[in-house]
Amino acid sequence: MIQTLTTAVRPPRRDGGAARPRAAARLGLAVVAAVLVLSSGAAAADRTDPAKLGVAAFGIDAALGDLVRTLETDPATDWASVDLTAARRHLIDRALVVTAAAVVTREIPGGFAADLSGEGRVLAAIRRLVPAQAAAIDGRRGWIVGATLLPRGYRLTASARRPAETVRLRALGAVGLMVIGDHHAAALRALATGSAGSPGVVARPRPSHAPSPAR
Repeated sequence: MIQTLTTAVRPPRRDGGAARPRAAARLGLAVVAAVLVLSSGAAAADRTDPAKLGVAAFGIDAALGDLVRTLETDPATDWASVDLTAARRHLIDRALVVTAAAVVTREIPGGFAADLSGEGRVLAAIRRLVPAQAAAIDGRRGWIVGATLLPRGYRLTASARRPAETVRLRALGAVGLMVIGDHHAAALRALATGSAGSPGVVARPRPSHAPSPAR
């Protein structure tokens, strides 16, 4: 079982300065920890409702706790626009994709193609997150990442020209690509403050190359 480490609550700095980078870093770790806890053995009992996963729910609790601390240390936070429900929904979506989606993977030249599928809430989560995550990490380390809509989910394709990156991509697989990246904390904060432009993740500008076609 994967355990999460919660950080001690420190009084916010009045200037909100140096405390903010540390708080943001803790939030990023907490977001990843929430997903990892929900993908551990504790999630085996009910893979369609992370809110009922017992100890796994503490992963979401930790991520939301760090999000609140981050907001509190920022004097520019507009509390009138804060909505933690949206952030909680995003964490649950991520947990559903990681723990409950059916994943069928095969190798393609330079990488892999993975079909993620599901029904009901799982399918809805896949459709919200997979294309947004693909756009967010496309171009990272020279990767070519794309997502193609399927009747019951999405096909995630990832490839690279360098052999070492091909090995890395195949080791990470679909689940690894869904949790990788330093944009998750920013996405969670954007959702909580109503500034997110996507129901999935905050995607950075895409590079000029086109994603590899699904095979």
